[in-house]
Amino acid sequence: MTSLVIDVSLIVLFIVFIHIGFEVGLVRSFFAFCAGFISIVLAQNYPVQAGINYYLIFVVSAIVIYLAGLFIVRVIKFFYLTLFDKFAGIVLSVCICFMLTVNFVLPQIKKQTNGAKTTVGNSIQKIYYNVSSVIKN
Repeated sequence: MTSLVIDVSLIVLFIVFIHIGFEVGLVRSFFAFCAGFISIVLAQNYPVQAGINYYLIFVVSAIVIYLAGLFIVRVIKFFYLTLFDKFAGIVLSVCICFMLTVNFVLPQIKKQTNGAKTTVGNSIQKIYYNVSSVIKN
């Protein structure tokens, strides 16, 4: 029964990420994804991190990066590349969903089924080790 719940939840998560990728598109997804990482790096490298400076740098840099992405979306709409943008957004969202699933969901399931010798635990362990070896190489 638990394997059915896990499978259904992973399929629903996959479908939600496909829908988000199609609705948002590649450019906005990419810039929203990168805005968080770049903002963290900029905020951590800011020389004066006393008080609220860290959060202000984070928010301002995230907004600037996201606005740059919105400007590029306008250029893409001008050149009528929206269909390509939407399907490329699906690909990016599926990759993000795959990364989240492999790094956060599967290790937790592996920990929970570690003591029990079930087919679900064995299959999840095989998936986890195969994907981990692909990522490491």
